[in-house]
Amino acid sequence: MSSQQETQLIKLLNDAKKMMNETKFETCTQWIDREIVRTKKQKEQIERLQNHPSITARLFNESRDVCDQIHLYIERLRDFRSNMSRYGRQITVETTDDLKRTGMLNNASIEMEWKSPF
Repeated sequence: MSSQQETQLIKLLNDAKKMMNETKFETCTQWIDREIVRTKKQKEQIERLQNHPSITARLFNESRDVCDQIHLYIERLRDFRSNMSRYGRQITVETTDDLKRTGMLNNASIEMEWKSPF
């Protein structure tokens, strides 16, 4: 039988995974700032709950992994915002997933330039 803390942590983990996989990046800097704050709060909640004595080692490890993913998600949001302010509407994306999240693939008149790290 799982404790209330385990149940709450599982829900937070599922919500965080869904958010990171399904959220489309907005080109509004205020949205990005709000998303960073919201995501940080979610990460803090997970970190508080993962240290509760009733949390299993498996669930602790999963929550640690999700916190790492959240950290990377926040960094991608910051990079996205930085690129937007530096280049206006011209942005730099790291992955095709980030490109999909911008919704810019819906606009057929976009010019794309792919840069290889090699």
